[in-house]
Amino acid sequence: MNSLIYQIGRLDRNIIKKQKFRIEGKTRFKQLSSFALKEHLKENGEQAKVILVYPISLPFNRTLENANFGDFSRSLKAVSKNPKEEYLSNPKNFFSNMPYSSEVDDFFVIHSIGEYAGINFEGKFNDIVFEIALDMIERYNEEIERIYVDISSGLNIYVSALLEAVRFFSTWAMLKNWLPEAKRPEIWITFSDPILDNDAAEYQLHREKLEFKAFFASPINKEDINNVAKKIYEDDRSKKRKLSSLLENFLVIFSAIKNNIPLAVYLFGYDNREVIDETSRTLIEDMKKKFYDSYAASPNLDKNTYSKGLLSLAFYSGIAEVFWHYQIKNYDEDDGIDLDELKRIFDDLYSLFSLKPNNVFLGNEISNTKRIMEKINIEDSTWHLLIKFHNKEYEGRTPDKRNFFAHSGLEGLVTEMKKEKDNFFVRYTREYTDKSGNKKSVKNLIREWLKEEA
Repeated sequence: MNSLIYQIGRLDRNIIKKQKFRIEGKTRFKQLSSFALKEHLKENGEQAKVILVYPISLPFNRTLENANFGDFSRSLKAVSKNPKEEYLSNPKNFFSNMPYSSEVDDFFVIHSIGEYAGINFEGKFNDIVFEIALDMIERYNEEIERIYVDISSGLNIYVSALLEAVRFFSTWAMLKNWLPEAKRPEIWITFSDPILDNDAAEYQLHREKLEFKAFFASPINKEDINNVAKKIYEDDRSKKRKLSSLLENFLVIFSAIKNNIPLAVYLFGYDNREVIDETSRTLIEDMKKKFYDSYAASPNLDKNTYSKGLLSLAFYSGIAEVFWHYQIKNYDEDDGIDLDELKRIFDDLYSLFSLKPNNVFLGNEISNTKRIMEKINIEDSTWHLLIKFHNKEYEGRTPDKRNFFAHSGLEGLVTEMKKEKDNFFVRYTREYTDKSGNKKSVKNLIREWLKEEA
């Protein structure tokens, strides 16, 4: 099992001192609780890496004055003498030489909030949450099966951001993974007993598994399609168009699943998962560029907008993976889709997405439709408008949105059916006639209906 341990890095007068951490009956002498947990996990067959998160303001702790850290003391003095040029422009050099660096597998630096040593750090809490969450998302591709967040550091603002970040990451990972074999990393919280200035003290390390839930609910609505892309990429038309297109396609497909309109999935198809994931990676890189343009202040990104963008792309990627697994693709217009095949596949999908009531409604609608066709007994393998089988007068009528959603998308004026031997096939017709007698695209009509009801 591969695991990550996140902890907010510490820098105080006692940082060199090794504490006694007790885990499952064994005492371990380490500077940080995350180091003790890593050692324990490795001894029990779990490969773990410690990722420390350093607030940029750490070296400006006034209690560090005259502290004796050996060679590291020179690094501290250099920072205090010329912080803007030597430190704020490239803080990684400083943190690479922390007294306990040999225990750290990796680290990254985040913004700070507040004034330290006369320097006003104008970080925003939501930006800090994103900084941590994006690191987790990027490391997700390392086939991580478990993430521990160690909250023992005591730096309340940053510990709160760490917890909020892992909650966001967990939602992102759940939306991206729906197949039973897909891996949603377990999330664990760890913490030690309060550390006191007592050489004889021993601190118990506690672990608790956190449970988060993600529901089949869209992060965006119709109005968000252009608004989110515009706010994120206001000055980049190409990226704005690409993101807007993916968000619209996601919303249409999401709505088709949620509203029990499976035939629409075969009508519209879906984007390649790699295209979706690449767009997500680009968005993350663009966010990071904004974050690290300056460590003195963070960009104050709109949490709502960027959350919608990241979560929608993750959700779309997860749906695309499921569709690829079930070999769903656009139907051939001449062939349509076999009703029994549609029912079989979406029975599985609705169970996977926890939409089991849709199974019942879809099953009833398909059974009723097949029963009507069997009574009429058409065997000519040609396409017929579904409304003809209901013996209803339809001249001059237009497609009805309410009927469309009430009948699992098999609305009589937009759906065509044919029978070949014992099999029934369905497709959507290309055009309908509006009230003014004009021909209009059925595909465009259904797309708008689905966006409105997402």
